[in-house]
Amino acid sequence: MVLSDPGLAAFALNDRIVGVQTPDAGTAELMARLFPFFAIDPPTEWVGSIHQLSSTGDAWVVTERGGEEARFSTRVDAYDALEFLVACDLLKALPDFVHLHASGAETAAGAVLAIGESGAGKSSLALHWSLTGLPVFGDDIVLLDEAATVHPFQRLFDIHRDRLVEYDQAMAPDLADLADGEEVWFDPEVGAGWARPTPIARIALIRYEPDAPCSMSSMSKPEMLAALAASAMAPGLASAAAFDRLIQLCRAAETVKVTFGDSREAAATLAALS
Repeated sequence: MVLSDPGLAAFALNDRIVGVQTPDAGTAELMARLFPFFAIDPPTEWVGSIHQLSSTGDAWVVTERGGEEARFSTRVDAYDALEFLVACDLLKALPDFVHLHASGAETAAGAVLAIGESGAGKSSLALHWSLTGLPVFGDDIVLLDEAATVHPFQRLFDIHRDRLVEYDQAMAPDLADLADGEEVWFDPEVGAGWARPTPIARIALIRYEPDAPCSMSSMSKPEMLAALAASAMAPGLASAAAFDRLIQLCRAAETVKVTFGDSREAAATLAALS
């Protein structure tokens, strides 16, 4: 297939290339900003299927590579859906890693990870770490290798607009067209940047409770192992091998529970490794 349409956005990781066909060059450029670390110039020849974004006048339509369609009332909602599809495709290029639903930061004493359900505060912690000088592994997805070393997945943060206001941070002008309502995009390069591959030092199962004081207590290794297994994502390493790696991770790290109402205090407490 030969593609000369300026509306094509392309992304690459290792030997995997992901394409998104959009209505025009401006829309393709906006899509590319969601993955600035993986965006490439589109190849002139394409083998295989691509995701598509189109407009019908009253809706934005996202068509997955397999042909399944989803309709959205706003362009921003359609971007969110495409961002998720592209992230999933790029992760398929990393089958030798465990993909964890977690946020994390690099400290002088090692990597600290926060796991928890959606809404537990992972992105808020990652934002604080980034803006206070700690390189980050991600706010939603981090990667784990065979040596219990944590690697970043360089994906923009999708965070609540109020979190940026708390830190007196304006959203990057080139990301403004991608935001709508309460959720906005944040590029960690504005803060301390991306972490290096780092051995794990502490894992926390976190829970946000409004107005709750920050409290940290030890957590048993078996309990943390179960929580980590629940946080492991497809399409990473096969289940049996991934579980062995999570066991190694628990053995190597301090395991704790953290409940908090103030993300700044919790982030500082978790990063205070000796």
